[in-house]
Amino acid sequence: AGLSMCDMLSDIIMIGRYAERGKFNYVLATAICVGLNLLTQSIMVFSTNRSETWLHQIKEQLYVFTLLKPGVDVYRVTTDSTDKMSSISARSEMTAARASEMFFEGLPLTVIQLAAMLEVDADLSFTPLASLSLSLSACAFMSAQMSLDWDLSDRQRSYEPAFYGYVPATLGGIFKVASLLFFMSLFNLMTRSLACVILARNGGPRMLFIVYGSELGIYFIYKAVRGDLWYWPVFYGPAGWSISFFVPVVIKTLVDWTSCVQFRHACEVGGLYFTASIILTAAMSLVAAWTYAEPATLYVVAFSAFGTLTSYAFFLRTIERRYVSTFFDARTGDAYIQQERWSNQESDEYKIRIFTDNEKKWRYAIGDEVSAWVTEKMPAWMEEQPEWLEKAVGMVPEWAMDGAGGDLGKETTATAVATAANQVGAKG
Repeated sequence: AGLSMCDMLSDIIMIGRYAERGKFNYVLATAICVGLNLLTQSIMVFSTNRSETWLHQIKEQLYVFTLLKPGVDVYRVTTDSTDKMSSISARSEMTAARASEMFFEGLPLTVIQLAAMLEVDADLSFTPLASLSLSLSACAFMSAQMSLDWDLSDRQRSYEPAFYGYVPATLGGIFKVASLLFFMSLFNLMTRSLACVILARNGGPRMLFIVYGSELGIYFIYKAVRGDLWYWPVFYGPAGWSISFFVPVVIKTLVDWTSCVQFRHACEVGGLYFTASIILTAAMSLVAAWTYAEPATLYVVAFSAFGTLTSYAFFLRTIERRYVSTFFDARTGDAYIQQERWSNQESDEYKIRIFTDNEKKWRYAIGDEVSAWVTEKMPAWMEEQPEWLEKAVGMVPEWAMDGAGGDLGKETTATAVATAANQVGAKG
C-alpha cells in the first residue's frame, strides 16, 4: 500500500518536472493517466457502495482522492471486514482497484517514463530514475500481492482446491514464491515496456496500435472459436456484452505486461494462454529490439527477457507440484465452472455458488441438474437453517426454484425462502 501511494506521488512530481523542461506532451499524458485511474476508482467505489448513505460515500471518495485507498483496502482484507454494504468482498474490491491502477496508470506511465529517458536530451537525474523504479516496483508488487492474497486465502483453497494452493504452506516457501512472482512480473514489465518504446520510436503510435490491436483481435478470435466470449460475472444484455469486452481487455493486458498468476484462471485467460503469453512477450520483444534498437538497448531487452523466463522456470519448480498443470490448462471458462464449481464440489455451501457465475456459461449443460438439486435440497435447508442459507438462496433465480414445492416457484426467491422458513417455524 505504501509503495502504491509513493508511486502515485512520484507521478504527480514528474508532471512538474516535465513542465519545467517544456515537455508538455509528457505532462498531458501523465495527467491523463493519473486522472483516469482516480476517475475509474471513484466510479467503482460509488458502484460498490451504492446502498450506503451519502456520508459514507463521501468518506469512501475521500480515500480515493487523498491516495489512501490502497492502505484502506489492505486493512479491510487483513481484518476480514465484512460490515460494509458493499456489493463485492473486500478482497475482490482490492483486486479491482489494483487492476485499475495498473491498467490506467502504472503500465502506461512506465512506458511514458521510459520513452522520456531514452530521448537525446533526457533528464537522467535521481528524480525520474526513482519515479521509474517506483512505477516498475509498484506494478510488480501489486501483481505478486494479488496472486498471493488469493492463493493464501483459506476460503478460496476450500472452494477451488484444484486451482488455489500452489504456494507451499511454509514461511520459506511463501517467501520464495513471493520473490519469484515479483521478479517475474518486474522483468516481464520491463521487457514489454522497452519493446513498446522501441516500436513507438521507429514506427510511431500507428505501429504500436497495430501490434496491440492485433494481439487483442487474436485473443478474442481465440475466445470466440472456443465459445468462451461471455465473461463469468452475472451481467446480461448490453451490460453483459460491455463487461465481456472491456474486462477481458484489462485482464489480458495485465497478464501480457505483468504476468499476474491469478489471471491464469480458466475463467480469465487460461493457463495455456498465460504460459504462451510469457514466451511470446520475450520472443516478440527480442525481435523488435534486434530489428530496431541499438546494441545497448538490445542487451537490456535480452537481459529482461532472460530474467522473465528464468523467474518463471524457477517459479514452476518452487510451487506445489500438482498445480504446475494449471499453468498449461486449456479448458474454457464454461468447462471449468461446470466441472470445478459444480461436478467436483461436495459442500452445499460451495455448490450453490454456481449461481454467482453467469448462467450462459453453464445452464445450457447442467441447468436441469442444478434445478433438480435445489428442489431436492431445499426442504433439508429449511429444516436445518445453515448459516449460509439466507445469503446463498437469495442468489437462486426463479427458474431453479420451480420444483421446490408448493407455490415456491411462483414467488420471488426472497419471498419463497421467507415463506418456507415461516412454515418450518410453525410446525415446530
